[in-house]
Amino acid sequence: MGFQVLPGHQDLPARPPHLGHAANPDPLAHLVPRAHPDSTDCDDVYKAGHTTSGVNTIKPDATGASFRVYCEMEAGAGGWTVLQKRFDGSVDFANDWETYKNGFGDLSGEFWLGNDKIYQISNEKVYLLRIDLENWSCETVYAEYDRFYIEDEAAKYRLHVGAYSGTAGDGGYGLSWHDGRRFSTHDQDNDDWGANCATVWGGRGGWWYRYCDRASLNQPYKHGGGGDYTHGIEWAAWSAHQYSIKASVMKIRPAP
Repeated sequence: MGFQVLPGHQDLPARPPHLGHAANPDPLAHLVPRAHPDSTDCDDVYKAGHTTSGVNTIKPDATGASFRVYCEMEAGAGGWTVLQKRFDGSVDFANDWETYKNGFGDLSGEFWLGNDKIYQISNEKVYLLRIDLENWSCETVYAEYDRFYIEDEAAKYRLHVGAYSGTAGDGGYGLSWHDGRRFSTHDQDNDDWGANCATVWGGRGGWWYRYCDRASLNQPYKHGGGGDYTHGIEWAAWSAHQYSIKASVMKIRPAP
């Protein structure tokens, strides 16, 4: 069971995650990855001849530390570095600033890679962001943005995305609506609203809230898609307002 991969995208079945909240700066240290010290991302790993999806160690910044990522390899096209994955609600995304900074979950299951790591990777090259979504009727769509990066912690991990293409829809109701926004969590309010979006509407999930959300993938997981006062996993351009999407994957690779 898990995310239904879109045509042309290879993935491995995810085993059930066993971590919830992160208790240390490297909550993914129990994994035994393939080490690629000269690779800055999963596309480098793919080009080095390692074409099977799985956990790898990369080092985006030559002066920084290496860390683990999940690589989704697409035959003939390259490697995607996965930033986020959700498909069964087994990992709690209602976490604080420090936990979102460091990352949490299980790289072979549900996880958030970590804002510091996303910053390090996304500022090394020009990246394309792809988001795969699945609803409770097993319908799948995708959104691509031809540029993606976030700023550092001092800038509150401000989001930048480029032009949209895909089948999920945007039109101001996808991630482009959140472009230029700072990251917020329930204990650090950086949105454009008078109150804290993460607390009032986001079910304590961290995101680049505006006032508040139209596309937010870290909000509460709601089996069956039902909505209530707090939104679930939302992509308003595709799903009904407050309808919680079943599965999401955020991943990047160098832009063509």
